[in-house]
Amino acid sequence: MAFQDYIIVIAVISILTFTSDLIIKKSLGITKTEKITDPSAKKVDRWGRFIIVCFTVFMFLFVIGKDLIYLKGFCIGMIVLSLGFQAFLEWKYLNNSKQFIATLLFLIATVAVMATVLFPLVEWLERSGTS
Repeated sequence: MAFQDYIIVIAVISILTFTSDLIIKKSLGITKTEKITDPSAKKVDRWGRFIIVCFTVFMFLFVIGKDLIYLKGFCIGMIVLSLGFQAFLEWKYLNNSKQFIATLLFLIATVAVMATVLFPLVEWLERSGTS
């Protein structure tokens, strides 16, 4: 793939991500994104993210150089893991908030967009032979 193809893919991902997040939050009536302020929750968040990053780096070592299907599964798995963890923290530590529902819906939308738009777009660009 040529450099401009990567730019196109990144632009498509960015636009779809931004608009789906806005639509989900607007439909749930979420106007302001809440932050987790509890010190114990911040500690759990830091440790959880550290473990996810370590797991991601470790698993990437096994995925690199494999077929494209393994990379697709890796990408979807890491997104599910990180957004699922974020939704869990929001559910547990943000009382009376619908933000975790928005995160779960965003997770579903992201996986759906990756499976229906991003992966076919990357495959099409690879087959078209642009280098």
